Amino acid sequence: MPSVHLTYGDGFAFPSDDEYPEITLRMGGTRRFGFYAPATAKFVLEPQVPYLFTAELLPKGGGLFEVKLTGREGGACWISIYDEESMANSVGDVYVRVYPRKSLHVNIYLVRDSSGQWPTTTLSAAIQRVKDINKFLRPQTGLKLIPHITDGFSIDQDTRSVPNMSSDLEAAVWAELKQNSSQFDTSASHLNLYILRNWSVRDLCVGGRCEKQVIGTAPIGGRHSIVEDLANPTEFSNVIAHELMHSIGMTHNDDRGDLALMHPSSPDGQQIFSEDILETRGEPR
Repeated sequence: MPSVHLTYGDGFAFPSDDEYPEITLRMGGTRRFGFYAPATAKFVLEPQVPYLFTAELLPKGGGLFEVKLTGREGGACWISIYDEESMANSVGDVYVRVYPRKSLHVNIYLVRDSSGQWPTTTLSAAIQRVKDINKFLRPQTGLKLIPHITDGFSIDQDTRSVPNMSSDLEAAVWAELKQNSSQFDTSASHLNLYILRNWSVRDLCVGGRCEKQVIGTAPIGGRHSIVEDLANPTEFSNVIAHELMHSIGMTHNDDRGDLALMHPSSPDGQQIFSEDILETRGEPR
């Protein structure tokens, strides 16, 4: 039986020593993973539940074989890789979750604080950030963000230059944001994103030097998110996605490294893992 070494793929979730690898995709979406084996070997793919997805085996040369999965129905099952000459035992197994497509409406608000400063981001740029998020969010989770209400308003609280703010003052900021946004949309299912020029409420600063800078926050499952205006489009998209995912139930995930979207301190990650999706969507059916 040839030796199979599973390797990185499109959003492939690397397992720990005692776990199997997993991959997630949406209905109608395509994901890929690969494995190395002797170049002359021949393999058969056997999904445990064949109607959930189609699977194509694509030899890439040099001993690399690529498996292309296309989601058809919501659900989860194993896909096993068998050596064509010896079908007794699989030489590799991957757990595949196929999630139904789902849309989430996002209200985007530009907020002017008491100092009179608006964020430099425009509404059109904020909408583009949401579109950028969908490029990595939809294939991995089946979720699509749809900009809904896009507007702006002023608040009386100063979020720009009050580091080490008390919890009472922070609560006052949230209350004012929610009160203002409720004038535009009262839906409990829609997400609300507030973009501020600066969000210094949770920064930890001593003698003018900040040891901790928080550029976004969102209560878990609360449907409301605050992000600080950022100049780098990719970093800004990742921070917005991170906070929006908090607002629908995802928690921090530092076990997967700083390429994970839900890493607590890295703005560089866009990978969403099965445990993250289970927190917001559960097992697909």
